[in-house]
Order: sequence, then C-alpha cells, then structure tokens
Amino acid sequence: MAKNICCLVNMSSGDGSGGQLARRLSTVCTVIEIDFSSLSSQLKSLNKYDKIVVVGGDGTISAVVTHPDLPQRPVSFIPMGTANDLSRSLSIPSRLQFYNPLRLTSTINSWPTSQLAIWRFTSSNLSVPFCNYCSIGFDGAVIERFEAWRRKTTLRSRFANRIAYGLIAVTASKRPLQTITLKSGSRHLSTRDGILSLVFSNVQSYLGLGRSNSVGSSSDALIECIQLNSIRDYLQILLSGVGCVPTPKPTCSGKTFSLEGISPTSAVQIDGEFLGDIGGESATISFERFVEISSPSK
Repeated sequence: MAKNICCLVNMSSGDGSGGQLARRLSTVCTVIEIDFSSLSSQLKSLNKYDKIVVVGGDGTISAVVTHPDLPQRPVSFIPMGTANDLSRSLSIPSRLQFYNPLRLTSTINSWPTSQLAIWRFTSSNLSVPFCNYCSIGFDGAVIERFEAWRRKTTLRSRFANRIAYGLIAVTASKRPLQTITLKSGSRHLSTRDGILSLVFSNVQSYLGLGRSNSVGSSSDALIECIQLNSIRDYLQILLSGVGCVPTPKPTCSGKTFSLEGISPTSAVQIDGEFLGDIGGESATISFERFVEISSPSK
C-alpha cells in the first residue's frame, strides 16, 4: 500500500526538518517537494495515487486541500507547523513525523476517511477559500506583524515562533472593530461595539494551544462565529486548551454569513496567513464543498 501514497512536502516546515523527513519517506513512497508557484500542475499529476499526504503546517495543508485541482483522493497530514490546528482537531499525533517510515505509512493507511468542509471568504477585493478559520480585526494585525518578523529572523524553531507570536500579540495595537451586523439565514445579529476580533472557526483548535469553541466540527457544513471582546477572551481560549477554564461558547453557527458595517482597513487572516485589509464595508463567509480526508478522528 505504501507505494500508492504520494507525500507532498514543504521542505522548510518543521524548522527545516521537512527535508529530512522527505528523505526518509522517499524509501517507502513517492515524495514531491511542494512548489507553490506550480501547485496546480503538481496536484493534477497525482491521480495515479490512492492517497495524498501533506507534510507541513496549517498554511501548507490549507493551500493543498482548498485548491480546485486537488484530485478526488483521501488526503492525510503530517503536522510540522507552529500551530497545527487542523491536525490537532483531527487527533493526528504531533509525533507522527518521528515514526520510522514503514510505521508512518502503515499508520496513515489504517485511518478511516471522512469529510472536511471548505469555506470561502469574500469581500470587495478578496475571495479566498479556507478550511480552519478566518478572522477580521486584531488576529489579522498580529499575524501581519508575525509574518514580517519571520521573514527577517534567522531563528527557525516552533518554540521561537510561539514566543515571538505571544510577544507580538501583547504589544500589538488593539484597535477595536466598530459594530458589525451579521446575517445568517433568518438570524440578524449585531456585534458588541469595540470588539477586537470576529472569528469564524471550522475547527475547535485555535492558535496551536487553545480551543476556540466546544461545538465546531470540520466535517459538517456549519461554521461557528466567535466574538473576542478583549485579551481576556484570548486567554480563555488558551487556558481552555489545557483544561483550566471552560471552552468558550460560540455566538452562533451557520452555513452562510453576511457581514455589514466593517471598517475597510480591518485586517483579515485565514488559516494563519495574513491576507490584507478587507477593502470594503461588507463580506460573506459561505460553505463551498467537501473534500475527503483520512485521520484517526472520523
């Protein structure tokens, strides 16, 4: 079975250890180094394989599973990023990368298949699919600064990334959002004036350490909306991940959300990647499709 697996590897993931894992995996299955500039053609060439395995962090995984040219094959993950939120939500072992190649491929082949919901964020100048979460406001501003730091630093470790992210979050400008009107089906809601972030989460894991909500499922066509009003709410998310406090309850769930009254300069992030300013006063979050994945958590 291992010969029918193709591993797409982000060589720079895992503090650069993605390349080391790729060399080990090449003894038991096909390994392809991901080239994001030609990802479409790489994905189109994978129809001959029974299963696709993505080696990398949340950004790498999202780029693959949300791509329109992904073949209709089960996709599995070997988490090697800073947060690994999707893998955490699917109960994929964080130490999977350290298994010997035969055990690793055998383990992945034994996992059952399930569905993963793909969503789309759309505004006047953005239209981007995602699989984990998207947010408007403080989250995006922090990730913008974090990505700028990561481009300049020579530190390459998951621990250093987390420390830097925390320091940036503490020192970043906490410019509040104005009141935003949300519509989901027949429900009309208004956010509290002055909230820091509005988060739409398809998974329960958040920021690699915490839990964003207690009801989210990546295998249904509902996404949870969470309002983060202060740094205290972020602390609750982080502490709920280790069981110190209850997991936050989402504001609501829905298949489609429309948002009005957003400041055009509000920052947007999806799956841990900064997109830019929203560019207009309205946006939509909508379910797009399912893709097939395999993981320990069905």
